Amino acid sequence: MSSEDRVELECMLFKRMPGGYFRRSAQTDEPVYVVSHGGMSFTLPFRGIRKEFGIVEGSPDDKMLIKIAEALDYVTALSPGDALPLEMVDRRASWEPAEQDKRYALALVRHGLVRWHVRQGGEEEVEPSLLVLRMEKPEMRAAVEAAVAALASDPNAGLGDPRLVTRRMQELAGEIAYCEYLFRRFREGFALVSEKLRGMAVTYKRDRMVSDQVSRCLLLLDKAWSDIQGSIAATAANYGETYAIVVNFDRTMEFIRDARDRHYKTYRVWQDLFQQWSRLSAVEDRTVVGVIENTYRLLAPRYAPIQEWITFL
Repeated sequence: MSSEDRVELECMLFKRMPGGYFRRSAQTDEPVYVVSHGGMSFTLPFRGIRKEFGIVEGSPDDKMLIKIAEALDYVTALSPGDALPLEMVDRRASWEPAEQDKRYALALVRHGLVRWHVRQGGEEEVEPSLLVLRMEKPEMRAAVEAAVAALASDPNAGLGDPRLVTRRMQELAGEIAYCEYLFRRFREGFALVSEKLRGMAVTYKRDRMVSDQVSRCLLLLDKAWSDIQGSIAATAANYGETYAIVVNFDRTMEFIRDARDRHYKTYRVWQDLFQQWSRLSAVEDRTVVGVIENTYRLLAPRYAPIQEWITFL
């Protein structure tokens, strides 16, 4: 890994105050450098660092601060000397999907190729675990082998070797697994928050202030989930045709990795809230109220309707 792939800065701030780290501000979401001095912690925004230490636009330190800000979309914190996330180095992911998502992604790709081979049209919705089991059956394994052979011999595909087809299918499935993992976590997270908010609506039905806040959260949560579902469907539609994604391998890999990173950045926005709700029970206490307020603070700026006013002077 080259020096360009690590957090390296020449500014004296980082040499005179070692032990600090970079993260995003909990209040503004902007990137900051956190340092300790005299028993207290201080957060220094990047804009302030640039101004106070004369880091000019286009300089090596300026370019590195830009990279660090991008890196904080993938990791929670970075320290000077740390390696940048793999997404920024060689497009691999810096995290791993679960085994169940890897198995499902491979089953999806194999199933899609069999559908192409037997000229089966239309969409077929199959629950992930059932599809994995189906594709493990001896008759389906044989069908996959026949489909691989057919694709390898297809003159329009220009692949020629069944081993090349199999390798591409495995690599594509490996990338699709990241997306499927995120999609599953989104579904589970939104279902959890929705279920618990509806429970709070009953628990706090006599508390008008909290009840109204819960109602607003449920309305905005539906809008958020609808928006994310649309994004999920658009991604899945583009890797649904196995013949096309295997033949157009390089372009497909680039598309899936772009989608993976985009969905991952979105998931990181929601991840902490999902965890907060997973730790709560439907018990009336102030901790619950705080999580409801956190939910509204996340939802409102993104999904609440905006009233535009025009002032005539």
